[in-house]
Order: sequence, then structure tokens, then C-alpha cells
Amino acid sequence: MQKKFSLISLGCPKNLVDSEVFCAVAMQHGYVQADETEGVEFCLINTCSFIQDAVKELARVLKTVFRYKSKGMIKRIFVTGCIMKRYLREIQEQFPEVDAWIPIRSFGAFEALLSGSKVSRFERELLTDGPYAYLKVSDGCNNRCSYCTIPSIRGNLCSLDIGKLVKEAQELVALGSSELIVIAQDTSAYGTDSVNKKLLPELLQRLHDIEGLYWIRLMYLHPRHVDALLINTIASLPKIVHAFEMPLQHCNDAILKRMNRHYGKADIIRIIELFKENMPDVEFRTTFMTGFPGEGRREFNELLGFVADYRFLRLGAFAFSPEPGTSAFEMTDRVSSTTAIKRRNELLTLHRELSEQYLAEFVGREIEVIVEESYPEANTCTGRAWFDAPEIDGVVSFLGVDCGFGDIVRVKVEDVIDIDLYGRLSKVVHKFE
Repeated sequence: MQKKFSLISLGCPKNLVDSEVFCAVAMQHGYVQADETEGVEFCLINTCSFIQDAVKELARVLKTVFRYKSKGMIKRIFVTGCIMKRYLREIQEQFPEVDAWIPIRSFGAFEALLSGSKVSRFERELLTDGPYAYLKVSDGCNNRCSYCTIPSIRGNLCSLDIGKLVKEAQELVALGSSELIVIAQDTSAYGTDSVNKKLLPELLQRLHDIEGLYWIRLMYLHPRHVDALLINTIASLPKIVHAFEMPLQHCNDAILKRMNRHYGKADIIRIIELFKENMPDVEFRTTFMTGFPGEGRREFNELLGFVADYRFLRLGAFAFSPEPGTSAFEMTDRVSSTTAIKRRNELLTLHRELSEQYLAEFVGREIEVIVEESYPEANTCTGRAWFDAPEIDGVVSFLGVDCGFGDIVRVKVEDVIDIDLYGRLSKVVHKFE
């Protein structure tokens, strides 16, 4: 009889990559991943504790899993991830039913829990549903933003070996990924810790040479480390989609300084213009924070004006969360949480109106789309446009099924509804093998 396990991965794509390694370890030891958290030998929860809401989500998940355990549907519960570096004692006291607490990214400790034996190499068992995979190039961060808990959880920046990353990327493509999404806590800082040199341009050139890879997507580009060399390199490599996730957090100089972001408004504008000069079709997704200590109505109005003046096709916003252990937690001139949330909603409402205008510009044009699902009975497919990241952005639905999972196609856009596009298949430009 097969031994089954379940895995719950909370938080960001960086955490998902760790979950994929944990999953591979379990499968190398004879376990089969179950679709549901019932009737399993163990449930492993890989946690996030970046902000208070993530800790609350973990508590809700644990309560649900414990109900299964009390009914005999789960034998053991393991917890790992970011919670091991933050609020561990409180969570342990609240949930003594957990059978083992595994240190963050301690794949060997997890292996010992399963059998005590060792395998020669930890690989990844992909947990993504689409024809894409994440390539995490580093862990930790050296920026020390005043509101951020990442350094206390993940430590200082630790870049992975470039040769090993290229080999991992080749394996991911061989497993069926048409698209690689390059991620880290600070992707643009890759290499600065080990050789005091920005190695991202070199890595991108080597990834670009991988046969069978069609798209490379860059996320989490901290503006502090984006320079002319990186932008020129990107512009010279056709496989890199001209859509970049660059978290800006704010535009007001005083707020950015208090956030310890290491750049000002003029730097942001310079970077955006440099991208546009080299890639006229560039699109950005970004995030902004509202209600940071010291943000008055004047500073917030400046942010609204900035968003109106500069094109961000996709935008996320969140209200400031005062996190113990960060320097921002000690700042006295706080904005009330109610005001911070109202400003977040106001910003999102503004961007929703702008986004509809931006997306309407694609109507009548052909765009490249990666196919993720096909419905032959309805003669339709769905996928993602080149400017959309999985899970967080929009989708494209189109008529025509002369294509399949992982194919790159051209779709003529005919309509926009909310954040999604609709059209019909024009041609297949890359057949997934």
C-alpha cells in the first residue's frame, strides 16, 4: 500500500520553491503526494510569517489540519518555513499537537524524520500547474528596508552558484517548462554578496542559450540594483519578456528615506525612462505601501499623481503592517490602520480605472500568449499574455484549439473585461514539445 502525504505551501513563490524540494525528498523516500489533506501519513506545512496576516493564516490552517488529525485522517503534522524564525515559541505553545518543527530549508532534518536514511541529491518536484517553473537565484536580503522582516527570517543575501542554476534551469525546461520565472528576495542583487559584482546579466545570457526555453520572466527587481548594464542586457536577449516586476513601495523622497529603500523619486523616473528607451513596449507591475509612518495626505496625493503619470499595467497595494523587530515598528508618527486601508483602496480604485484604459489599447492587436488550458468542447483555450505573471495577474481567453498546453501563440484581442482579455487564435509561434 502506498504511503501518502500532503503538503500545504503558504506565502510567496520563493517559499514554493522550498516546498518543491521538500516534496521531492518525500517522494524519494517512497511517499506519494495526495490531492487532499485526508488519509495521509503526514501533512507538511511550509509557512510564511512576513506580516501578521500570514501568521493568522497559519493559525487557521493548523486548526483545520488538527481537526483532520483528531479524526484519524492524518497521523503526523510537520511545520517548517519562516515561522521557525519568528513567533516560534508562541505558535508552539498555541499548537502543541504539531509532531515536529523543522528548521527553515532543513531538508536533511525532514529526511531524518521520514526514514533516517540519506539520498544523494535533493531535487524539486514541481508544484506549479502551468507550463512554467520558478528559478530562485538567491535567498536572504541585504537591503534592510525599515519595515521588512526578511533579513531576520532569511538572513543576509546568499547567491546560488551560477553553474548550478543553469543546470537546474536546463532540468526544469526538460521537465516541461516553456517559461522560467527568475525570483529572489532581491533578484537584481544576485551575485553582489559573493563576488561583489552584479551577476544577473551573465546568468540571463546563459539562461537565454537553453534550448527549448521560450520565455524568461524577471520578478522582484529592487530598483536599487537596476542599472544600465542590466537593462541593456535584457534588451539584447529576445527570450526575456519585456514585463518586469519592480516593487517601488512609494514615490515620496521623505517616505522612501524612512523606508530605507536607498533611492529617491528621481532614481525611479530615471530607471523607468531607461527601460522605455531600450524597450518601447515595456510593461511594469509594481507594489506600493500606504499608511507608512509619516505619510500625510500630501505624500499620499503625490503617490496618486505618480501612479497617474507613469504607466503600471499591473499594480498591487497593501497597507503598512507594523512588524515587531523592524525599525519602522518603533516610529511614533503612525498612520491609523483605518486610514492606511482607505488609502490602499483609493489607490487600487484609481489604478483599476487606469488599467482598463491600458488594457483597452491591446484591442485589435495581436499579442503572444502561453497556453495553460484547453477546452475542445467549447473551442476555447486560456493562457497568459506575455505581460502577465501566473496567479497574480490576468488571463487571456480565446477561440481556437489548434494549440495545446505550453504552446506560445498569437491571439488577436477583441475585448477586455476587468483585468482579463478575450480574443481568437491567430497562429502558433512555438510548439511545446
